[in-house]
Amino acid sequence: MESPPLPPDEPQRQAAVTAMGPPDLTPKEHCDRITRLLAKAVDVPTIFFSVIDQDRQIFTSIQGLDICETRREDSFCGHTILQHDIMVVENAATSPLFHDNPLVVGEPYIGFYAGIPIRSPEGYKVGSLCATDNRPRQFTEAIAQSLHDGRGLLESELLLRFQSIRDPLTEAYNRRHFDDILAREWARNQRTGSPLGLIMADIDHFKAYNDEYGHLQGDVCLREIAATLQSEAKRSGDLVFRVGGEEFAILLPNTPENGTAELAERARKAVKALGVNNPEPRSQGIMTLSIGAAAARPAESRPPTPEAFFRSVDDLLYQAKSGGRDRLIMAEESP
Repeated sequence: MESPPLPPDEPQRQAAVTAMGPPDLTPKEHCDRITRLLAKAVDVPTIFFSVIDQDRQIFTSIQGLDICETRREDSFCGHTILQHDIMVVENAATSPLFHDNPLVVGEPYIGFYAGIPIRSPEGYKVGSLCATDNRPRQFTEAIAQSLHDGRGLLESELLLRFQSIRDPLTEAYNRRHFDDILAREWARNQRTGSPLGLIMADIDHFKAYNDEYGHLQGDVCLREIAATLQSEAKRSGDLVFRVGGEEFAILLPNTPENGTAELAERARKAVKALGVNNPEPRSQGIMTLSIGAAAARPAESRPPTPEAFFRSVDDLLYQAKSGGRDRLIMAEESP
């Protein structure tokens, strides 16, 4: 068996998968309607839409089979996302690539496979729409047309999902999506034991800026600061969220304390360097950030839940604000 190689844009592709949120929080009901329609239109036992995560193939919507996930290294769809169009295996048992695959020689005993890549709104191949049978069969124009039609419908649903998780003013991700992604990355790091960095940042004296210049100019300022945070969170997978009126979060998967502190300090300095005037007498005359930050290793249960982790970092942020603003308070590293 030949495991699927990683695509050349894997870091960016994986970042798009992460940004989508947990696969069971994609527009599942709508995806189920699409796979149900395809199952009726195409005479094959199984139709599914799966997402290729770092080490897993996760079945977001499936008809005809009771399965939640498989290893990525065993997946046919891991090969499909390397293609531009439909990948077809008419007889898996005689395929040099798949004849000894665990999904061929064991449950679900795949004999026939046809899959088409599904792209995120940014254009990355996050998964695939597939038709399978437990016996060999001929690939037909009807199957091809159904997969192309299904791809168009699924990609439209992913676009709607993409739009629903964005803050319309700043184009950062919104608070509801922050809660989803934090829970997802916490669960991932429970499995892997890798660190998870979190930065909470609040714009200092923003009310005074709004009162002086008006809400329209305040919106311009929010967009400029959000764009600055986005430009500093350069690594694929690092995500910026607007979690309150003038409060932002940056989530940093697989990032230890030193990396989290480095990015937090860069962000603080970058916003200060914008030189946005602040009329508040207690300010330095320019817009600044107060920041709290920490990195957790959830496998150690410190703190015990993602919600507790968020609260602990938010507490650090308010320590920074009460301690004079324009500063970073970093959690002490766990022993």
